[in-house]
Amino acid sequence: MKTPRLLLLGLVSVTATGLVIGGAFRDDHRADALAAAAALSRAAAVAPAVTAAPVPVTQSAPSSASRHPSERKTAPQTTATETSAPAVSTPAPTPTPHHNAKANPAPPSTPTSSSKVKHVFLISLAVAYDPTAAYAGQQLRPQGELLSGYQQLPAASDLPSYIAMVSGQPPNAQTSAGCTTYSEFPNSAKVDKKGVVSGAGCVYPVSTLTFADQLTSARHTWRAYLEGMDAGGQPTATCLHPQSGQPDDTQQGRPGDEYAARHNPFVYFHSLLDLGDCAQNDVPLTKLAADLASAKTTGSFSYIAPNLCHDGSEPTCADGSVGGTAAADAFLSQLVPQILASPAYKKNGLLEVAFSSGALLVSPLITAGSSDPAGYNPYSLLRTNEDIFGVTHLAEAAGTEVKSFGGGLVTGAGD
Repeated sequence: MKTPRLLLLGLVSVTATGLVIGGAFRDDHRADALAAAAALSRAAAVAPAVTAAPVPVTQSAPSSASRHPSERKTAPQTTATETSAPAVSTPAPTPTPHHNAKANPAPPSTPTSSSKVKHVFLISLAVAYDPTAAYAGQQLRPQGELLSGYQQLPAASDLPSYIAMVSGQPPNAQTSAGCTTYSEFPNSAKVDKKGVVSGAGCVYPVSTLTFADQLTSARHTWRAYLEGMDAGGQPTATCLHPQSGQPDDTQQGRPGDEYAARHNPFVYFHSLLDLGDCAQNDVPLTKLAADLASAKTTGSFSYIAPNLCHDGSEPTCADGSVGGTAAADAFLSQLVPQILASPAYKKNGLLEVAFSSGALLVSPLITAGSSDPAGYNPYSLLRTNEDIFGVTHLAEAAGTEVKSFGGGLVTGAGD
């Protein structure tokens, strides 16, 4: 049986595609239709009634905000009041094409969760783990487990690894090149039995699900925190990405603005763009501190990506400061202690720091100073998090050769 979310996504896809083809889908009508779909999605996510507390979000109309430097100070905003965290507002919607692709068949692998983990924090970096790094190597590593065999996917760009860790989708020609143009998959794109979308494109059809979709359907909460999304005088922007079919002007750092769309995998999926989930939950990193104040305001899953300077992408940052491993380690030294001191982490939390090679797992449930040399990749990372929350393995994460981290230590098997 299809989940309510899949049914809603199918309805949005069919309705939007028909209106586009008929030439009657004006921008204002699209916004109204997607706002209604978002309301239906939120209603489906809370029925039947459950006691899980959601992360505070605004209830403004969903949008998929395009990001260009000339627009950052002038984009129209809508503002809503949150109950326990600073307000998050979104720019006006940017029209985004829809694809009437067939709904993904259910992947064959369905885990059963026995995990004790309640909150997962994932920090993704662009540099390799360095055991000599003052913070990551000397202070953080002794507190948890080192996955020395973890590697990003082999591709010219790191974008495929970011996409894989939230969806299980494999690299294609355009993602491997970094999606310098924010292009759509063609309507002819096929989906195999595992849910893998064939062909080349950057923005996946509405029927292609992500880990974020799974969490919402399972009555869990999520948020993505992107450093630099609020740079350039637009502090309330969310879900920032290029316009459909246009060049991505965030590929390189800019003085005072080093946000990178390619390190924000959630903006590449219509399932999140079109129902408003991205606009609500994909926010600037500056929102994290307020959400960490209590376990109730912290998402079940929190994805964190530094800007191009602080994730180590740039040896020398756009402002002339030192980048690389030193900048990434300094970023971790400032952020990680806040996470480890949070009520959500202390209540059976798990911190995952994924480097380009190597990964660290830190949790009250993990043996401090332990190691695991097994070969892991972003599909393993996704599968681990799916196992923790008891949801289906998506796309390549369902492969028989893909294993979760920790041999049951993280997922709770055998405890």
